[in-house]
Amino acid sequence: MFTKVFVTLALASTAFATVFVTSPVASSKFEAGKENTIRWQESGDAPALAEFGPARISIYAGNSQQQTLLQAIETNIDVSKESSVTFTPDASIGPNGSEYFIRFESLSLKDSTQPQFPALAFSAKFALESMTGVFNATVASQIAGQATAPLASVRPASTTVSSTSSTSQKASTAASTTPSPSQTSGAMAVSAGFAGALLSALVAFVALTFASAAFAAVFVTSPIDTTTFPAGQQATVSWQDDGSAPSLSSFGPAKISIYVGNSQQQVGSLYNTSLQLINGNVDVSQSSSITFTPDPSIGPNSNEYFIRFESLSLKDANQPSIPALAFSHKFSLSGMTGVFSAAVSSQIAGQSTAPIQPAATPASTTGSSTAAGSNPTAGSNPTSASSTSKKATSTASSTPTSSHSSSAMSIHAGWAGAVLSALVGITITEPFGVTTWAAGKEATIRWRDDGSAPTLAEFGPAKISIYVGNSRQQTSLQLLDGNVDVSKNSSITFTPDATIGPNSGEYFIRVESLSLKDATQSTIPALAFSARFTLSGMTGTFSAAVQSQIAGQSTAPLPSVTSSTTSSTSATSTTSSSTSKSTTATGSSANASQSSSAMDINPHVGLAGVLLSALAGITLF
Repeated sequence: MFTKVFVTLALASTAFATVFVTSPVASSKFEAGKENTIRWQESGDAPALAEFGPARISIYAGNSQQQTLLQAIETNIDVSKESSVTFTPDASIGPNGSEYFIRFESLSLKDSTQPQFPALAFSAKFALESMTGVFNATVASQIAGQATAPLASVRPASTTVSSTSSTSQKASTAASTTPSPSQTSGAMAVSAGFAGALLSALVAFVALTFASAAFAAVFVTSPIDTTTFPAGQQATVSWQDDGSAPSLSSFGPAKISIYVGNSQQQVGSLYNTSLQLINGNVDVSQSSSITFTPDPSIGPNSNEYFIRFESLSLKDANQPSIPALAFSHKFSLSGMTGVFSAAVSSQIAGQSTAPIQPAATPASTTGSSTAAGSNPTAGSNPTSASSTSKKATSTASSTPTSSHSSSAMSIHAGWAGAVLSALVGITITEPFGVTTWAAGKEATIRWRDDGSAPTLAEFGPAKISIYVGNSRQQTSLQLLDGNVDVSKNSSITFTPDATIGPNSGEYFIRVESLSLKDATQSTIPALAFSARFTLSGMTGTFSAAVQSQIAGQSTAPLPSVTSSTTSSTSATSTTSSSTSKSTTATGSSANASQSSSAMDINPHVGLAGVLLSALAGITLF
């Protein structure tokens, strides 16, 4: 029996820096029924492992407010006297997926700022294979980071622990609240993939979460992020009332479609690209599921798809020009035969087709259909149509005001930051989130002016490199060009060095101006980033330091609230090739009013952490 845990993944305690988990990391895959090893080391920050002391180690799944303990690994192990533990994953605790993480809970040390909470530490999310179980609706909802993880009270209360199973593998803990607003900058999900759920913890600082009540009504239980629907075969979308306002009866009749896109543009109406209309008019209060057949022509095999519910009657509580919306988690479609157009690909990457627009009252929404008669009426429910009838793009002339901008957000975790490039004048059109480059073969980076200040001419000469890391600490793995004028060139060609790391989707391109400084922090250069992309055919490895940066853990401490310096130090773990120099950039640049910068999320088809800081007027390096 699984029960819920209302504990923030990472409270603002320095205790999060002490247990430095070196295995698993984001690229780890553990196989059920076989021995696997969890490893950790001293991070060098306070408190020491000796202070963290005896700890409980478990496998969890969930989001930043709610987590479920799936398997107890060790109930009492002194992390200062041991550096690893070997265990066998129980195949029955869940399905194959990458939503699992390891949680360390000190049995003696309390959070330094909130003594009612134990000191905690987390691994990155990792994958479990050969699994035979399923996530129940509660766990699936926690993973999706949706309505069962509401923003909690700002006054911390007690924490209770209870066991729900006679075995050592299924138990739960529950805490009734999250940290106060003054501490939310520390409420970080250590895993590099919790951006969506994590954003809710930062609502006091940046309006990027889901302030609209309409986002809470429809709680999508299928698909979730581990779901794969085969094209041409029946699939089911299911939902339930999340128990918060507005109710399903208020949400009422809705249009349900498959979409792709980002937080400002997704193909279709109101910032979206609708690829397939599933049902043009279904009352979500009278039904709890619909069955449909994915059209293989709408796109390629990809995990960038999501379901969007658009109420046909209810409007957004804060912006009546916008319909009430709800979204599923991203899911996968297989057996697909189509392709994403360049426009759709750019929307997925969250780049130039979705610039951050000035705050204003939302204006009219216009759309152009690519085939006559392709805009279904509210009552239509097509089961098949030509691929051209399902790809229409509409744009809105402005996004909601800052106090309401959450209503233009997808619940889907991981998009917010992908629009970062629009903030700095450079839109990187390649690579984007689905790009895979082969080591040893020529690859091309492309960019263009996004039309916002600063211009490419102002950005001027720049250094372009491959990086990995998080929002405050990144490691340069390969210098691609040490001095290229981005206003006079629109691309560079290079050959990825196979030795800089393993096969991974954790790489991104960083463009650093050699002349222009950050507008709000003159000690920091102007920066731009691509979405994360994949390198294949790699022969190298990531050092423990790099792995920790990817996981967003202790080598990326919360920055000082007073200093604003940037330093570069050599990382000894990488190759000596002149083109694969590795440096680690660390920054501590924030002030108390800018605590949203304390993000551990890396530039990605989730650059959430970096984006948040950019919206707050700072850069995190």
